[in-house]
Amino acid sequence: MKRAGVLISLSLLIIMLSTAFASAAPFGVEETSPKNGETGMSVDNMGVKVYFNEDIYSKDNQKANAKRCKLTDPKGKKVTVRTVFNPKEKNIMMVLADTEKGAKIKGSTKYKLTIDAGFVSTKGSIMEKPVTVSFETLNPQSSMTVSMVMMGIMVVGMIFFTSREAKKQAQKDVRKKEESINPYKEAKRTGKSVEEIVAAEQKKKEKQAAKTKAKKKRHKEENKVEIASDNIRVSKPMPISLAGSTYKTGRAEAARIAEEKEKQKTSQKSKKKSKQKKH
Repeated sequence: MKRAGVLISLSLLIIMLSTAFASAAPFGVEETSPKNGETGMSVDNMGVKVYFNEDIYSKDNQKANAKRCKLTDPKGKKVTVRTVFNPKEKNIMMVLADTEKGAKIKGSTKYKLTIDAGFVSTKGSIMEKPVTVSFETLNPQSSMTVSMVMMGIMVVGMIFFTSREAKKQAQKDVRKKEESINPYKEAKRTGKSVEEIVAAEQKKKEKQAAKTKAKKKRHKEENKVEIASDNIRVSKPMPISLAGSTYKTGRAEAARIAEEKEKQKTSQKSKKKSKQKKH
């Protein structure tokens, strides 16, 4: 029992000491992005993301903390920056090159971010030692070369896959055509003789050709009828009465009247002669 009690006491003591050491960890930076010594940093929208081991979002300390963040070029010249604190991720800070206020970032150039001592956390902890992060920007020329190479690879890939798909489709068409006229496969499938298959296929082709020919002929005749209907010709002049019309021209009417008058004169003469014979 005594031994067990001693072991329990020692375990509790170790846990308490570990907690004490953990709680006594000084306030400071846990991680940065990019990391110290990293290369290939983008020239456009260049910035450093800083992670602290305590929350730092505080309106009371923002201005003072922002003044402790400095970005310098290889000659030690300050670059205008804009410090952003995130209310949703309270332990993170972004230090961005402020291009709107004249900051000019060059490619293949080493820059250094310095966070001076005295940086204050939300609960009042003070960073005792300064933190520096060095990084190098990307070479624009190499970046452009990489982009051109990637674009070339994409174009070649597109051509390759398009060509391969076209070949596959052509092979499918050939295979389909061969299967449709292959008498040996059809004979094996149906149990008929090759001669019967060939004769049936030939008959099918002839029938299809006859249908196509008849269709073309029918279209040709329909076109002829349509053309002829606009310009009908007859072999010789025909009287309009044959078509059922009762219309009479001026000369025909004059001839009819003269004929009637002649008939009336003849009738009158015959009446006079008959009267004279009676007397």
